[in-house]
Amino acid sequence: MKNHGINIRKYLMRLSLFLLLGALSACDHPRIFAPQQQADFNPAGNEAAGQPMIHLNLSGGIAGVNQQLLIFENGFVQFFENYPTGGYLKDFLTAEALAELKSAFIENDFLHLQSRYATPEAADMFHYEITFRQNDQAQTVIADYAAAPQNLKKIIDLLNQTISTLRQNSPRLELILGQDTLKAGEQVTLKLRVSNPLDQALKLTFPSGKLFDFFALPAAEKAVGTVSPEARVWDWADDKAFTQSIVHKTLAAGAVVEYEVQWDGRSRDGVLLSGEFWIVAELESNPGGVAPWQKIFIQK
Repeated sequence: MKNHGINIRKYLMRLSLFLLLGALSACDHPRIFAPQQQADFNPAGNEAAGQPMIHLNLSGGIAGVNQQLLIFENGFVQFFENYPTGGYLKDFLTAEALAELKSAFIENDFLHLQSRYATPEAADMFHYEITFRQNDQAQTVIADYAAAPQNLKKIIDLLNQTISTLRQNSPRLELILGQDTLKAGEQVTLKLRVSNPLDQALKLTFPSGKLFDFFALPAAEKAVGTVSPEARVWDWADDKAFTQSIVHKTLAAGAVVEYEVQWDGRSRDGVLLSGEFWIVAELESNPGGVAPWQKIFIQK
């Protein structure tokens, strides 16, 4: 009877968390992301400067999720759906939403919480690893929702709401490869499909005339740092010039646009590559992000 009781409690805790996440996703959230014309863009496109002020790593669950939310001091937000190859969404928070997040951590005394809150003998639960940095202080707390104290739950709820709202107000991004194997002398068509799932127009703001990009990485590389220009074996934008003025575009409700390029499997130096590679496609706007990565095999 004792083990049976534990199983029931575990089931109820998982059910409660799924209901909570579902409720957050279904809510009609107020706009917490900045009107794009007011976003504080870095002309070089390097919105994520320095260490994030808030870093959430959500892992576990029956499906084994690995999600990450990064929020920076300037309000820039990145959410990785399946870190790192599942792509990510990005945007800027409003000043009010950023202040609310900061206040939640301070008012709920996050810097003085225990480092870990765990439910005994609980499997398949979501685990929240949260880091908050303020001035020269930093604190990391790991918890499952059931074991978290009420003040920590308030912070988790607000972070989940931020994720849900970002998903709700972002374009859907899909990378489509014309083929998954490329031979010498052939070219592959790469498409970035951008769709607006909303029932209203979606405004996209680009920090420059560069609207999109495609690049390739060795398949063995999975760390997010490998998307840096130095790690790319090929980058469509290498030989392109772009205006440095902000560009605004509007995607009508339900509309779909596609950006398409051709690649012959050659490196930045013009050498035909060989082996397995990740293809990555990025929409440079805010809101925007990177579509889930796709693999291609190149045969010489």
